[in-house]
Amino acid sequence: MNNPELRRYAWLELGLHRLVAVPVVLGALAAAIMAISGNPFAALAAASLAVFSIITLGWGTMQAYASVIDEVRDRTWDFQRMAAMGPHALAAGKVLGAPLLSWYIGAWCLVIYGLAGWRAGLPHLPQTLVGVVAAALMAHALAVAASALAARTALGVRSRRFGGVLLMLMLLWTLPSLMSLGERDAAGSQTVGWWLLREISVAGFLALNAVMFAAWAGFAAWRAMARELREPAWWWGWPAFAAFIALWLLGLQVPGLPRVGLAEALAAAAAVLVLAGYLGLSLDPVTSVSWARLARLAARGDSPWHQRVPQWVIHALAALAAGALAALWKVADTSLTPQGAAAPMSLALALMMLRDAAIVTCFSLTTRVRKPIALAAFYIAVADVLAPLLASAFGQDALARAAFPFLGADLHRFYPAMGMAAHLAIVLAVLGWRLRARRAARA
Repeated sequence: MNNPELRRYAWLELGLHRLVAVPVVLGALAAAIMAISGNPFAALAAASLAVFSIITLGWGTMQAYASVIDEVRDRTWDFQRMAAMGPHALAAGKVLGAPLLSWYIGAWCLVIYGLAGWRAGLPHLPQTLVGVVAAALMAHALAVAASALAARTALGVRSRRFGGVLLMLMLLWTLPSLMSLGERDAAGSQTVGWWLLREISVAGFLALNAVMFAAWAGFAAWRAMARELREPAWWWGWPAFAAFIALWLLGLQVPGLPRVGLAEALAAAAAVLVLAGYLGLSLDPVTSVSWARLARLAARGDSPWHQRVPQWVIHALAALAAGALAALWKVADTSLTPQGAAAPMSLALALMMLRDAAIVTCFSLTTRVRKPIALAAFYIAVADVLAPLLASAFGQDALARAAFPFLGADLHRFYPAMGMAAHLAIVLAVLGWRLRARRAARA
């Protein structure tokens, strides 16, 4: 074990008492289940999978989520950031090391599940094993990335814990649902197609997707650790994930459901990039200090182009391009229904993100404002909630949908266009106001 972070967690989490007590307690629990159940092997398999879900997926996710936050609270995170570890070693140490005890318990549970499931003749046993392990790795990696992001915000410890509890409850609800879907697949023999995989069982499809998304989650954890270590992370991470989501949707073939078109896939990619833009905007708003740093990089001329602008600008422009392509693909439609409104709505959503970015940037460049993001969020809420509400109260439904074009189910084809124009006008007005204010300050 060459990873010092993993060795540290192994020394902290895996004492001799725990190494011995875990198999003894699980063995006693397995013996009790087999003694009282009429179908002992099936009951033992179900119980072991439930324990894995609760311990490894649930409790392990909580441990991974608290890994960076607890280090920041205990004032030891800066020492780890200054240690001679790369982001890959630190990410692997947090993802696998923080929930190491839960993985030790989960490994015994999976051994019991595999043996009991084999004796009970459970279908899709290998796919289920691969799927639950990949799902746990995905949850832990996402929790580590979220922990690193939360540690950089002004949220309190209680808010962070509350977010971790919600994450755990969501995962505990999701995994049994996915596993039960795989069991129903055995009875109905339903298959799913995905690109060259024309006929694959639902359990196999879920396992394959769990592995792919676990890889993306590991990449997210690596980028979060690279960010903490002040090392350059690949700027194309979010655009690549957005392209993967579009390709994933395009290749999906579910019996009885229509295939996703190119416009809808581009709209989904635009939504992913909008999410990336909002995350980057909240973490790295343009302040006077960052503006000066970017100006120095631009003056040097030898730095890469993607280091001269904030990454959320790249994501916002990519979202705008994807939304525009999606809207152009749908421009020939003579009618617009809620089912086909994803393409023009994605362009409106991208412009809303640019509008919000303009508002946040204006307040963050104003040094007299103590909490620019909170003040900008207030005005954004006014624009998205209060303005449409007042317009609807006075019977101006078209104006309400121009301010917030996601209202109602009876979508008109011109509502997204009106929303695009309204948000673009707000962006230009805010930027123009800020430009005049800077010129007046210089004068």
